[in-house]
Amino acid sequence: MDSTFAFAVFVDIGCFTDRIIHVSSPCWTSQAMLFTLLTYMCVFVIVSEYGKDLILPTKKGSSSPAAKPHVKAATVSATPAAAPVTNGASSSASSVSTSRLSESCEFQASPEEVYAVFTDQQRTQAFTHGPAELDATPGGKFSLIGGNVEGNFVELVRNEKIVQKWRMNSWPSGHFSTVTLTFNSSRSGCQLKLKQEGVPASSLEATQQGWHRYYFESIKMTFGFGANLM
Repeated sequence: MDSTFAFAVFVDIGCFTDRIIHVSSPCWTSQAMLFTLLTYMCVFVIVSEYGKDLILPTKKGSSSPAAKPHVKAATVSATPAAAPVTNGASSSASSVSTSRLSESCEFQASPEEVYAVFTDQQRTQAFTHGPAELDATPGGKFSLIGGNVEGNFVELVRNEKIVQKWRMNSWPSGHFSTVTLTFNSSRSGCQLKLKQEGVPASSLEATQQGWHRYYFESIKMTFGFGANLM
């Protein structure tokens, strides 16, 4: 075939457009030209579809990575959860609704004898009818009636006054009342006055009954200090 075939192929590969071949020659047959054209078209399709991440040559001969889409990193803000606030036994004890009681009892005994009942371990064990731990000194501890009553001595004035931090084990943990016992001479012998502050309101009646049953009445029966309650 004598005809002259001329064709030009352009390839666009993202960053530049360049002429690959320009042929004007009588030696090219139409079949050869068609085959060459199809070959370059296939190359163009493959590069366009799969060559996005290829390192492509620039016109100056240096290599540079293909541009990648910019993805904005997500920002995560972590705020620590607030720790639960816990209150100790002292806070629990301070929130208890309290009341006070006042009692008076007459004994046919001297103030010295009645005072000794509350400060001598053997006598305390006698009227409580069980083991008792008793350290009748300022700061000394006591535990009576099977551990149902416990506390410590705050102040002692011999034969006259005893101040205790006193609690029942059924009370809220860490909660103590303040007990003040005063021993005064009277016609019958000794008048014992009891003042107790800080008694849980829900336990007021049971505490009052406990003083009469386990202290006053039991002391009278055990030591023969019998007299009528005032």
